[in-house]
Amino acid sequence: MSYASAQQMIDRFGEAELIQLTDRANPPLQTIDDDVLNAALNDADAEINGYLQARYTLPLASVPLNIARIARDIARYRLYDDAVTDAVKLRYEQAVKELERISKGIIQLGLDGSNHTVNATAQAATAADAAVFTPTALAGYQ
Repeated sequence: MSYASAQQMIDRFGEAELIQLTDRANPPLQTIDDDVLNAALNDADAEINGYLQARYTLPLASVPLNIARIARDIARYRLYDDAVTDAVKLRYEQAVKELERISKGIIQLGLDGSNHTVNATAQAATAADAAVFTPTALAGYQ
């Protein structure tokens, strides 16, 4: 299972950037080279799996949103080769730090025992103490 798709990469980073990063033909074809893009996505999956296997059974039955984001950032970093920008490098470094926290159990992926994403629409329950400032308690203050 791939954690991110070519279409998700296009949606996130734009077709123009991906053409620039993947079109290695001479002369350029001005299209995304699917083989180059898929190789970067596969490299990202392998890197992510190296961290996830410490805590989760692979392959995951579903892809949590943060893992899909991490996969896109890693794949983009891989596509830049030696010409990586500071912003792309920072996103990659943040992705690796997040993977380290996931592998240590500091960040949970929100997966059940079968590695399926837990219901994301569930609401958190809240409780509040009784009001401290009531009209009666404030009656003497003007």
